[in-house]
Amino acid sequence: MLSTAFESAGHKSLHSPNNNIDNKIALSNENIKYVDQYNDLKTLILDHQNILKKYDEFLSIFHPTMLLQVFVVSCSIIVFWFILLTSFMEDDFTQYMAFRSIESIFGIPFCTSQMYMSCFVFTTLNIKKDAISFALYSSNWTEMKMKYKKLILLTMRMNDAHQKKFHYTMTRTINIEIFYQTMRVCYTIVNVMLNCKK
Repeated sequence: MLSTAFESAGHKSLHSPNNNIDNKIALSNENIKYVDQYNDLKTLILDHQNILKKYDEFLSIFHPTMLLQVFVVSCSIIVFWFILLTSFMEDDFTQYMAFRSIESIFGIPFCTSQMYMSCFVFTTLNIKKDAISFALYSSNWTEMKMKYKKLILLTMRMNDAHQKKFHYTMTRTINIEIFYQTMRVCYTIVNVMLNCKK
């Protein structure tokens, strides 16, 4: 009766209609614990599947935009550093050079923080998405009943088949390493330009 009330309000019942209080009284405590654990595991796996679907939708919608954004911001950081250094390396420091250097000084932290946040978010998403596979494998699934083992095995196969990540090439993903590579390129440019001035 309570489950039909929840279903009329738009909620789905987590337990089957046959799994009522009378059936639980007839079961032993160990079987009740087993049924509850199995249902909890099933609910967690269904939630994880829904998260993977939302992740796929997110990537299908925002992949081109975010890829363009990360590319433009990384190029902007490099260009801002180049403009800043060339404005200070010139012998005649004009008002135009001062304006360009101030523009670069304000643009560098903005673009750097924007790129860092984008790369950090995608790194975190990839880590969290892969954490469920590790958690399932790290559980004591070898000591569980066959029903558990089958469900965990199917979930592991689903996670192994779902390797969709935010790629910018076939093998490289957008993550915090892209941010570090951009910073290395900026450091190289700064170093080369300072050495050329000497």
